Amino acid sequence: MTLKITSSALEHAFSIHKSKISSSLLKEIEKFKKRNCLIAGFDSKLSGIKSICCEQCLKAFILSKTEDFGLNSQLKEAINLSFKCETGHNSYYLDGGKLLTLKKSSVFR
Repeated sequence: MTLKITSSALEHAFSIHKSKISSSLLKEIEKFKKRNCLIAGFDSKLSGIKSICCEQCLKAFILSKTEDFGLNSQLKEAINLSFKCETGHNSYYLDGGKLLTLKKSSVFR
């Protein structure tokens, strides 16, 4: 597994349809990143601490939440394409130490 800083992928996806993403979803993503932080480090560009979590699990979490927050398929596709990784790990992802199953509708082929 390769650890990557995922904020640039998120920023790109969200900049496409920023007005359509609720602040509630953005808060959920930040909470996910904090509770699933694998490593944290100082980012001088952001002048603060940056949390790094598994990109595959983050992508799975976000795509699973798109339905809960009623986001359209165009935004879901933009998020999917912004991540250069698989969605989860063999139909699963970790969240706070719990192994969760991906919804079939969250997985792109």
